[in-house]
Amino acid sequence: MKRINKILYTGILTLMIAALNPSCSEDFLKEEMVSNLTTAYFDTEDGIDALEVALYQSLRFFFSEEHAYTMTNYGTDEFQVGGGTDYRYMNDYSATMSAVDPKPLFSGLSDWWDAIYGYINTSNMLIAKAPVVLEEGDKQDTYKGEALFMRGFLYFRLVNQYGGVPLKLVPSETVEYGFARATKAEVFTQVIADLTEAAQLLPATADGGRVSKATAWHFLAKAYLFRASEKNADITELTDLDKAIEFGLKVINQDEGTNRALANNYYDFWNYFEEGPDGQSERSSEILLAAQYSNNSEKFDRLCNRTHLYYLPRYENNITGMTRVIQYGRPYQRLRPTEYAYDVFDRVNDSRFWKTFRTLYVSTKAASGVDILGVSHPYVIGQTPCIKIIINDKNDTRFTQLHASSTYPNYWLRNYINNSGQKATNLSVTQFAGIDKYMDPHRTGNQNDINGVRDGYLARVGETYLIVAEAYGRKGSYAQAVQYINVLRRRAGYSQGENRNPNTNGSNPYFVGGTYYETTGLPAGTVADTKSNMEITESAFTAASDAGIPYSIFGATSKEEKFIHFILNERSRELLGEFLRWEDLTRTETLYDRTIPFNLDNAAPQLTADKSTGKFMLRPIPQTFLDQVRKDGKLLTADEKAEWQNPGW
Repeated sequence: MKRINKILYTGILTLMIAALNPSCSEDFLKEEMVSNLTTAYFDTEDGIDALEVALYQSLRFFFSEEHAYTMTNYGTDEFQVGGGTDYRYMNDYSATMSAVDPKPLFSGLSDWWDAIYGYINTSNMLIAKAPVVLEEGDKQDTYKGEALFMRGFLYFRLVNQYGGVPLKLVPSETVEYGFARATKAEVFTQVIADLTEAAQLLPATADGGRVSKATAWHFLAKAYLFRASEKNADITELTDLDKAIEFGLKVINQDEGTNRALANNYYDFWNYFEEGPDGQSERSSEILLAAQYSNNSEKFDRLCNRTHLYYLPRYENNITGMTRVIQYGRPYQRLRPTEYAYDVFDRVNDSRFWKTFRTLYVSTKAASGVDILGVSHPYVIGQTPCIKIIINDKNDTRFTQLHASSTYPNYWLRNYINNSGQKATNLSVTQFAGIDKYMDPHRTGNQNDINGVRDGYLARVGETYLIVAEAYGRKGSYAQAVQYINVLRRRAGYSQGENRNPNTNGSNPYFVGGTYYETTGLPAGTVADTKSNMEITESAFTAASDAGIPYSIFGATSKEEKFIHFILNERSRELLGEFLRWEDLTRTETLYDRTIPFNLDNAAPQLTADKSTGKFMLRPIPQTFLDQVRKDGKLLTADEKAEWQNPGW
C-alpha cells in the first residue's frame, strides 16, 4: 500500500515518468524519456509540456482497474454481483468494506484517495509553473485552464465520494504530514471557482482529446446541480439551479462556437466495432471528456482501459458452439444487470435498450446442437446464431421448457413456462444480457488480453440535457424539463426502417445483431418509426408508474418526488453503466429506496439494516491516510481520527 503522506510529492514524479513514457496514449501524449527527474525540470518549457501531458494521464485512472465499477456502479439499483465475486463486498456493503482495505491490491477507497491527490498535485504544479515559465498568450492560458479544470474535476469526484476533504491548492515538493479537512461547502466552492476560471481560459474548441470551454461548462452545470441536490441541501445556494441551467445551456446552444452537439443516433458514439480506435465513434461531437487510448501495445500498462472485462456473461462456459474469442471479450462477469435495468426500458420503442445490451452470439467453434424438436444441427463458426438472450416480459408464455433445453440455439430466457406449467428463468449469475458499451474487439493480443484500446467516456452532451432538465424540474418548470427530456427520447426512438438489431457489422461476422423481434414478439418486418411513441408529457410526473415500474416502490407520492425518480430512470436509460450511478443515488438520497427493491440478493440486506443511519451515503476516509496525518507534529490520537472519519465508519 502506498504511503499517503508521500503521495502529494512522489505522485507528481511518478506521473511525470508515466507522461514521458506514456501508456495507451494518443499521439499528443508523446514525449522523450529523460533521466534524473527533479522538480527543477518543471521550470523549463519542456517540463511544463510534460506536466500538461501528465494531466491527461489522470483520466485513464478512472478506467484502469476494478475501482472503475466498485466506486460507481456496484451497490446500486442498476447492477448486482455476477459470477465474478472478487470485490462483491463493495456491492453488498458488507462488514468487509471498511476504511481499511481488505485486499492489498484493491483499487478503490484508499486507491481513489491516493491517486487523485497525486493528480491534484500535478494540477497544482502546472497552475503554479505555467505563468512563470511560459510567456503570456494562448499556450499559457490553455495550460492553466486545463490544470484548473482537472483540479476542479478531481475535487468534484472526491467530494461526491467522501464529503469534505483536505483542500491542497499549492504543489507539494517535500513530504507533508499536516492536513486539515475542509467542509464539503468549501470543497464545492473551490470546485466551482476552478471550473469557472477554467472556462474563461480554455479554448472554444480543442483537438486530440483535450478539454475545452464546453467541458468546463458541463461540469459547472453538474457541480451546481449536485450542490442543489438533497444530500447537499444544507449548503445549497439560491442560484444553484439557475446556474446549472445557464451553464448547461451554454453547452447545448454551442455558445462561443464550442461546436459540441448530440449525435444523430444513440449508437453513433458506441459503434466502435467496425471503425476501431480513433474512428468516428470516438470523434463524435457529443463527447465532452474522454480518457484517450490507442492500440500501440508497446505502451500498455496498468492504466489501460479494462472496463471491457466487467459487464460480460460467461458466454463460453460449457455452452454448445461457443469458445472464448477476442471479439466477444474476456468475461470477468462482475456486473449483472438487475431486473430494474432490464425493465426501465420500453423494449419495443426505445432503441437504447438494443444499442446497450448484447442479446445474440454467433457460434465461435464447430459443434452440433439439438433444437427444440430434438433434431441435431451443425454450427458454422461466425455464422450460426448460438446464444439467444430473451429479455421478455413476465407475462410472456411463448417460451417453454423445450426452448430452455435447446442447444441449437442456446436460449437464455428471462421468462419461460416449465414442464410444470410454472414461470421459470434460466438467467443466472453467469448467464445474463451484458452491455456492449465497452466491448473492445480491436485490442491486440489474444482472447485473454486485458489491455483495452478504446477511449473511456467521462462526459457527453446527452448528460448535459438531463442536467438542464432536472434543474428545470427542481424549479417546478416541468414544461421546460419535458422539452429537454424529449430531445433525448426522440433520438432514442427508432427511425422509419432503422435496423432493430443494431450490432450488425458486415466486416465482422461476430457482430450480427440482437433478438428484438423474438423478444418483443413483433413481426420481423416491423420497421415503423417509434420516435413519437417515446415523447412524454408533464403527466409522466403524476402517473402511478414509469416504464411499468410503480413510483410507490420508491416511496414517491408527490409530483416533485416522482419527477426526481423519473429523471433517475431516464438517466438509467441514457447513461446505463457509464460509471455515474452511485454518485447520482447518493446525491439525491435515494440510494436505499432504489437499491433495496432491486439489488435483492446482495446489497438489500445490509442497506435495509442500515437504512436509519445513512452510513453508506459516504465512503470512509481511508485508514492509511489517517494513520499518517499529524497534528502539532504528533500522529493523530484515536479520538482525533474518529473526528476525521465519516459517520458510522
